[in-house]
Amino acid sequence: MKQLKGVKFEVMDLAAQEYYNKVIRPNLISVTITELKRLQKEGYRIVIVSAGYDIYIKYFAKEFGIKADDVHANQLLFKDQKFCGKYEKDCIGDVKVEILNVNFRNEDVYAVAYTDSESDLPMLNWADEGYWVKRNANGFEIIQ
Repeated sequence: MKQLKGVKFEVMDLAAQEYYNKVIRPNLISVTITELKRLQKEGYRIVIVSAGYDIYIKYFAKEFGIKADDVHANQLLFKDQKFCGKYEKDCIGDVKVEILNVNFRNEDVYAVAYTDSESDLPMLNWADEGYWVKRNANGFEIIQ
């Protein structure tokens, strides 16, 4: 991150869009996308809580019709349209549960969570239903 300090937002944003289109998008996990679309059709509110960077996750959210306010990710810090070389907001590990608690404190929700990382166990335990998207010999499977 320190090597990118001083890079203009527009340059990083363009690179993030290219990264999403060329690296992330072609490698999206199909079972996860199928579940996302199913839950959207059933009327669920989709909220992203990710340790990825907001600068490229916003392109995923836009593609799948997820509101910008429902994206919580590591937020890069910019000042005067230049990257400062650090986070403005961290979204790693237990911080995810804190974010969920703050955002849903006064709401009666039934939460379903998906992750592809064992480090998200606290988030899965927070949810009413928690699923781990795990690689297997045939690709990926969803385990409750």
